[in-house]
Amino acid sequence: MSNLAEFVPENLPSELRQVTDAEREHHRDLVVRNIDIVIDFFAAESIREQRNLPVGCPSATPEILSRKRSSGEQGNKFPCRFEQFAELPDGEGECCGDPLCGSNDPLDAVAAVCLATNGRPPSARYREHRWRELVSGLRTDVGDWDEIAALRKAELLNVLGSLCGESGFNRERGIRLFSLLQQIDDSERTAGVSLTDLPKLQYEHLADFLSGLPGISESDAWWLLLTAFEKRVWPTSPRTDILLCSLGILPLEKYSRGESRRKLVEETFSDRRLPVLHRVLSAHAIRAGGESCGSACPVRKFLLPYRIRKQNEPNDSSLPVVVDLFSGAGGFSTGMKAAGFDVRYAVDQSVHATDTYRLNHSEIPHQAVRTEDIQETVDSGFFENTEEDIDVVVGGPPCQALSLAGYRSRLSNEEEYSVLDDPRATLYQSYIDVVDDIGPEVIVIENVEGMVYEIEDTGIEVAELVLKGLAEIGYEATVNLVDCSDYGLPQDRNRVIIFGVREDSESLTLDPEDVLEEFITGRTDSTPTIRQALSGLPRLKRGEGGNVVPRQIPGPKSEFFQNADLEGDVGFVYNHQAREHPKPKDRKLFDEVMEPGMDSADVIHGSEHGDLIDYDIGTEDNPRFTDKYRMLEWDEPCPTIVAHLRKDANSFILPDYHEYYTQSIKDPCNKRNRGITPREAARIQSFPDDFVFLGSFTDWYEQIGNAVPPYIAEQIGRAIAQKLTTEKSASTTAQNSQAPAESDD
Repeated sequence: MSNLAEFVPENLPSELRQVTDAEREHHRDLVVRNIDIVIDFFAAESIREQRNLPVGCPSATPEILSRKRSSGEQGNKFPCRFEQFAELPDGEGECCGDPLCGSNDPLDAVAAVCLATNGRPPSARYREHRWRELVSGLRTDVGDWDEIAALRKAELLNVLGSLCGESGFNRERGIRLFSLLQQIDDSERTAGVSLTDLPKLQYEHLADFLSGLPGISESDAWWLLLTAFEKRVWPTSPRTDILLCSLGILPLEKYSRGESRRKLVEETFSDRRLPVLHRVLSAHAIRAGGESCGSACPVRKFLLPYRIRKQNEPNDSSLPVVVDLFSGAGGFSTGMKAAGFDVRYAVDQSVHATDTYRLNHSEIPHQAVRTEDIQETVDSGFFENTEEDIDVVVGGPPCQALSLAGYRSRLSNEEEYSVLDDPRATLYQSYIDVVDDIGPEVIVIENVEGMVYEIEDTGIEVAELVLKGLAEIGYEATVNLVDCSDYGLPQDRNRVIIFGVREDSESLTLDPEDVLEEFITGRTDSTPTIRQALSGLPRLKRGEGGNVVPRQIPGPKSEFFQNADLEGDVGFVYNHQAREHPKPKDRKLFDEVMEPGMDSADVIHGSEHGDLIDYDIGTEDNPRFTDKYRMLEWDEPCPTIVAHLRKDANSFILPDYHEYYTQSIKDPCNKRNRGITPREAARIQSFPDDFVFLGSFTDWYEQIGNAVPPYIAEQIGRAIAQKLTTEKSASTTAQNSQAPAESDD
């Protein structure tokens, strides 16, 4: 990388020169996998920062080209990514207000560039609303391009001058447009004055044809191929391409200002994503000027310079070091970090979960977040080769085989099935193997309450097996069943927490019961409600929301919101998407039959609509699965947030706030009776508002349901930190007092 100065621009973020190849490759893969969310982040940022949205809307691509798209449905296949964020006044266009929305000829966009200022980079063309408005007005007043080309030069100049009004019009621009129309009319490649039926040409030849027209440069030609002709090309633009480098998509050694297009990018993304990605990156680059994003920029987490800055921040070497096993999205790590720990490593086999982890823990290098089965980590000896002394290992081994919900989903009716043989019930052994490799002072395991119950009729509890396994490697441990609602979490969530301490530690004499006692001091007499948990979130109707919702409800937040430190720092709401609930029977249940507190059993045994529950819930004396449909209550805590939410949210129907909360002054609307959104589930799980979940819509629910609530993890961390710090301090004092005094002789 020593020769980068030969081709890298001066305003390149300096941190990019520090990025290792491995870090960039990991980051590139993360961004490419989640490119749709990345695009929405950039679009939302532009909405907030710019009054005029960039031109180049997909609906400004001529209709004749739109019909050739694979789906034929412009709104679904090639949506305008700004439309979902923009609240446009009437008359400002069908989508984002691009003056050429509904264009039927690529010549519209070509003419707008011809009229504009020469020599501008492609990124700047997205800001040229004036010239696209002028072309739109010209088409409206005169007609198609054949009619416009039939005007004499003086007539064309008069029309353009009239359209420009008091702002005036430069005659040279009009003369340039007149020449362009004449050249197109004379060309052998066109049928009349139009660009709708150009012959099929290689991209380079088509770019040569366009750049040969008056007022169209080579860079303009490539930009027009992308935005007006829907060709799969990436026009180079210095500021935009710097963002490509910051996203890890474009390696520094591939950056060159002499290139006209980026074939590497064209090979990476589909024709659906190239135009929207180029548009949102260019809009951001124009506003930011190529500079690194600040702490309030919503896209910062996706940029390598931000990661490097976080990793370069001074590190307090006195903080206890943590490894997070079965880390999932990173709820345990988030809480431990808030409690004052230095989380260095994480392992989970889910690529979507580790993507989420990497994005929200930018201070940890990608290489330290392992996406693999934990046994692979054990077998590779990864932790045996770590240089740091690991103080604490935390983790929550997957628990489906032991959870109450797991009994419903597994093949429990098969006579040969046994929980003891289910590999999901024995993953704790891999956790113990890693603990044996690392030898931390303290360990913590969080899991479902099924760990402390007898497995079938075997007389065996998994918790006992865990304690035995820990004892065999020299750890004294204690098992505790806790209700997280007793510790300030707004949900009834029973969990097993195991604290363990290494018996042969030379610096600690901790007793796990001491840690438990410290943790228990965090119990509270009041449990937050769903209403308090969702304080400040936009109240969506069915089908509303998305990856990013650029608004929040003003006003004071609840005590729980403040205690759990959920405040985001950019003013947006992430992962707040409400389900459509398309089934008529479900909508009838939610809108007409169910009221807060009702479940499936209440519908069957207490209403005239039992026929809407189409599965067996048992009898009144012997009920089962009665919570498949359940409507929540605003002023009660939520039931346990579960990963099953990825399949449906019928057990977590949120009633219309404005109908069922008596202090609301707004009109009720039954379209707000719908399943909780991923962000609402994340709030109830105590994730901060600026914690972003990656992957698909259903992946978000799974990550949230499987997570250790950060607020509970923080309290666990504080209990450990209090005892760990006290013990280490006492040990150091004792060692110093026993050391022989230095002689004056």
